[in-house]
Amino acid sequence: ATLCAQAVAVVLLAAASRRHAARATLALARRDVPSSRASLVEVGRIAAPAVLERLVLNLALLDYFRMLGDYGSSAIAAYTVGVRMMSFSWIPGIGFAAAAATMVGHELGAADPRSAVRAGWRAARFAVAVSLLLGVVFGFGRGPLARIFTNDAGVLEELGPFMLTLALTQPLLGLHFTLSGALRGAGDTVSPLLAAAIGNWAFRVPLAWAFSHAGMPVVWMWVALVFDHVARVAIVSVVFARGRWHGTRSGRTRRDA
Repeated sequence: ATLCAQAVAVVLLAAASRRHAARATLALARRDVPSSRASLVEVGRIAAPAVLERLVLNLALLDYFRMLGDYGSSAIAAYTVGVRMMSFSWIPGIGFAAAAATMVGHELGAADPRSAVRAGWRAARFAVAVSLLLGVVFGFGRGPLARIFTNDAGVLEELGPFMLTLALTQPLLGLHFTLSGALRGAGDTVSPLLAAAIGNWAFRVPLAWAFSHAGMPVVWMWVALVFDHVARVAIVSVVFARGRWHGTRSGRTRRDA
């Protein structure tokens, strides 16, 4: 089903690109391939940290799951179901991140860094406001929402505290999603990578290891997630506020963190 969905998406994207006029900016043609080779090095330099970021996150998640397994299948099921439900509340943050990346990149391209800064912070404020609202909804409605997906008493017992923890972290998620998007729009893909690496490998994984080996309740595994997101927010906020990315041009990556 996943393969079919991705295949359909590619076909629709190709069809949409062919609908534009031959000389339109978004039109794609075979003759564009040779001329794009000159940009491959720059594209690779910007894309590489983003690829490493996903690798860092996935490796940390595997290690986190390994430790979570010590608490039994109910804890793993609660995490899986809870993340799937709460992912709906992350959609606005992802949307604001895309908007921030576009607007920051546009303003920097127009040589107007002040407007780029305002656009980034404005998007962040909107993201936090929406995240607070969604956090309240998911926090107070965690019981009924959980029962939509499972009737297993063990999973429900673990799912309630987990959803409450994620609900409380919604503003953090919205903020670091958006500011990371703003930095990527400025060509800085290194700072989000470092934020993810520090958040996961200096906080989430070590804290989860310490809590699990100390025999603490599974709720402390959820607390480790909070420290991860606090660290990421702190790093991307400081980098964005310092503003060294203002001089980024033509997608060149700045190493600000």
